[in-house]
Amino acid sequence: MKAFILAGGKATRLYPMTLIMPKQLIMINGFPVIKYILDHCMKNDINEIVLCISDNSFVNQFQNAISTKLYPNLNIDFSIAPESFNTGGRLFAAKDFMDEDDFVVYYGDIITDLNLRAMINFHKMQSKKGCECTLATVGTKELECGVALQKEKISKIKIFKERPRISDISDFKINVGISVCNKNVIKYCQEKSDFYSDVIPELIKVGKTVYGYEVDKPFIDIGTLKAIEDANKSMKQNK
Repeated sequence: MKAFILAGGKATRLYPMTLIMPKQLIMINGFPVIKYILDHCMKNDINEIVLCISDNSFVNQFQNAISTKLYPNLNIDFSIAPESFNTGGRLFAAKDFMDEDDFVVYYGDIITDLNLRAMINFHKMQSKKGCECTLATVGTKELECGVALQKEKISKIKIFKERPRISDISDFKINVGISVCNKNVIKYCQEKSDFYSDVIPELIKVGKTVYGYEVDKPFIDIGTLKAIEDANKSMKQNK
């Protein structure tokens, strides 16, 4: 199975740091964020990687930092989309790298150790019953993330909201930023679409089956300067 890592956005909340480097190359406890993601993929038997990036000034930095010389056990491809493309657009631009198998969509700004292999196996079983996409979720309450209406630990998602008001989330689970998808999902991706704000709600709207797969492992979202500071402290404490 392939993992499509969505990276290369502007990350304006991390200015001025991300004026000179992409978010995925920011160091957390001595290693770039992307290393944690690639190590997580390898740990879960995912050895084919497509890095979905933008055609901005960071392309060379990505290619120098992520190569088969540094990761000899991985097959790494780069899909380069126009900078104006959103996350759904970057995934659409990478469609030529997709085969007939399901694939993983992995946001490039999270660090987690969830059992991705088990989640993939679950999705494969549900895809036989028509499931198009399975989202990793957690039961904590964060307002900077998308949330899914998910009544049970593993269940179909009826509603998905990105960054909702605090009064709206009492029965929702938090989107981690990792999904397992069927190739049909690419039909709903457009240049300007955000994968979670636009594509997932559209799938649900047209009646496609989307499952939430709640995991017990916490995750770190490298989305703000404070989050990076907290992540460094947390990783050092757990070292």
